[in-house]
Amino acid sequence: MINLIQRIDQPIVGADVVEYNASQDVSNLTALVAAKLVKEIAGMMLKTHGAG
Repeated sequence: MINLIQRIDQPIVGADVVEYNASQDVSNLTALVAAKLVKEIAGMMLKTHGAG
């Protein structure tokens, strides 16, 4: 998934994390993966749109 995100060459205008249920994420692994994906997408938004 991260490789796919990093190959995006078009501007990203929005993203969303859906259906995260903390009570079902006993080891917090899903939270860590979601945070990593959000970080990667935010980085690609900066890369494709610029910082300002």
